[in-house]
Amino acid sequence: MKKSQYFQLPVIEDDIYRDLWIDEPAPPPLKTFDPQGQVLYIGSFSKTIAAGLRIGWLAGPESVIKRRSDLRMQLDYGSSYVSQMLVLEMLSSGLYDKHMERTRTRLKQKRDFLLQLLNRHLADYATWSKPSGGFFIWVAFKGNIDTRKLFKECLNSGVLINPGFIYDDHHHTVRLSFAYPSFEEMEEGILTMKALLADYG
Repeated sequence: MKKSQYFQLPVIEDDIYRDLWIDEPAPPPLKTFDPQGQVLYIGSFSKTIAAGLRIGWLAGPESVIKRRSDLRMQLDYGSSYVSQMLVLEMLSSGLYDKHMERTRTRLKQKRDFLLQLLNRHLADYATWSKPSGGFFIWVAFKGNIDTRKLFKECLNSGVLINPGFIYDDHHHTVRLSFAYPSFEEMEEGILTMKALLADYG
């Protein structure tokens, strides 16, 4: 923050996973340490309510918000009124908090299950860390694994993984989701990946 303040550089804080911290409350946003208004704070309901909702928010200096609002109106006339009213109802009624309690409980169960699978089947091939929240576990392979080839082989076997290079990570990594797949699908996917990795050996 001090350098951005010194050079008068704006900071965009993308905090769309804040409500998806699993084990403990999320740390305070960078925006809370921003008395000069240099941080543009972004949040979204697309990760917590529904992917197609496309409702979010932006906190920042009033002049910046006004310019962004004008630009948004020129692009697509703003978000759906019905979607906005849905979010308003969830927030004002307390349904959102109840929904997030259930969501975090379910994500914790699925995250821990995927971690068990990784420990049981892929410990010889890769390392990873336990995520505090969100939807994903980053897996880093120990050897010189060709993740492009592994991605194609997994896809041909009916398993979708996200290789790190699509996120501009040029190490031998993949991103595994525990949010969308079922417990059975996660187990099948890890066993498929283990069988493919054995051929690299």
